[in-house]
Amino acid sequence: MQEIQKLDSMSSDTNMSELSKSFFDGSASPTSATLDQDRFQEKLNILLAWAMSLFTLGAHRPYAICTLLKLWHDERTAHLAKGKHEIDIDIFPAMYNWLDTSASARNPSNVLGIGITLGELTRSGLFSYGRYIRTLIAQGKTARCNGHSHHLGILRALPIFVKGKDLMYQRRMALSGDDWELCERDEREEQEQMEAFKEEVHEFVPEIFGYSTSLTASCPDVRTVQEELYLPRISRPPAQDSPLPQPIHVPSSPILAIPALRRALDS
Repeated sequence: MQEIQKLDSMSSDTNMSELSKSFFDGSASPTSATLDQDRFQEKLNILLAWAMSLFTLGAHRPYAICTLLKLWHDERTAHLAKGKHEIDIDIFPAMYNWLDTSASARNPSNVLGIGITLGELTRSGLFSYGRYIRTLIAQGKTARCNGHSHHLGILRALPIFVKGKDLMYQRRMALSGDDWELCERDEREEQEQMEAFKEEVHEFVPEIFGYSTSLTASCPDVRTVQEELYLPRISRPPAQDSPLPQPIHVPSSPILAIPALRRALDS
């Protein structure tokens, strides 16, 4: 398939802006007078399915598709701003449709990949964690109504960036329902996972806890790990003489973060 070939050809020298324009072509183009929602859904499905192969063909894939979608979104916004069109770009329904119906999203082995991918999309403002929970509740796809929904595994894997009281309550009710014993057990298990995660991060990346290393002290061009964790991955300018080290991306979940740290430290 031509779209897959375009994505597979991606390298460190790829112009992501040009790739975005090439991938989202025709009626799915951000500058299309009338956006074809079905065509856009097809393109999005290809992107998300492609990202699920991140462990066998490269951990860069979630960040790559996030970049492509962000570029498409920004160009679509700029295009609509030029005319008298109402600027209302909502790609959440298309992403939820993929999560709800695709075979890739229903495959348990893809839960980690989905968590990392949607985590990046959430950080970029292209996916809403709270809206996802509310949609699951409205459609009866929570532990209270349907304890076997594949969405529950996805919900557990998604990073949480804002710990609002209402949001955390909705998450707990979606995952545990009215079973308070199960709720307490899940909370206890997650707390134990978080403590184990902190210990592992402290061992591998002590800079997060305020400790300095000889590496950052002797190399002024190397930013601290705390700064690298939150640097955007789009349009990072390279150094004049040599490329900067790749930042270590740590998703906001113990389940997601530990494999990410290991891959970064082993590279």
